[in-house]
Amino acid sequence: MIRKILPSKLLLLALLVVVLAGCGEKPRTVAPVEGAQAPDFSGPALNGKTIALKDLRGKQAVLSFWRTDSPPGIRELNALTELQEEKGDKVEILTVNVGEDKTQVDIFIKEKKLALPVILDDGKTTIAKLYRIDYIPTTFILDEQGVILKKVNGGMVKSEVDNVLK
Repeated sequence: MIRKILPSKLLLLALLVVVLAGCGEKPRTVAPVEGAQAPDFSGPALNGKTIALKDLRGKQAVLSFWRTDSPPGIRELNALTELQEEKGDKVEILTVNVGEDKTQVDIFIKEKKLALPVILDDGKTTIAKLYRIDYIPTTFILDEQGVILKKVNGGMVKSEVDNVLK
C-alpha cells in the first residue's frame, strides 16, 4: 500500500515545486509587432541629454538599433542621415546603439560625420530587451501616434523607408 501512495505523493510534490517556481517570474514581454503601439522608453543620449520616444509623437519616426561593427547597420545610418537631410523636420530619426562603450560610439559618429541622435543602451536590461532585439540592425518605422508601421531585421536603404513614410 505504501509503495502505491509514495510515487503519487512524489509526483504531486514535484508538480507543486514546478508551479511554485514559476510564481516569482515577471510576465514576459511580447516583441513589438507591426500595427501595435511602440513601447515607450527613455535613455541617455550621446550628447548627455535624455531622450524619450514619446517626445517624438506628432511626427513619423524611424527607430534604428545598431552597432559600429555591423556593416548593414552602418549603411542604414548613412541612409537615415540622407533621409533626415531630405525630410527635415517632417520625420524624426532616433538611433539606439546596443551594447557599446560611449567613447567608441562617439569616435565612430565623429569619424562618419553622422548627425543623428544616438541613445546608448547596454543591451542587457533596457531598450534592446524591451524591443526584443536579437538582430542588428533592426529598424522600426512609426506613425505620428507611435504605432509601428514596419519592422525590418537587417539594414534598410532610403527608398525602403521612403515607401513606408509616404
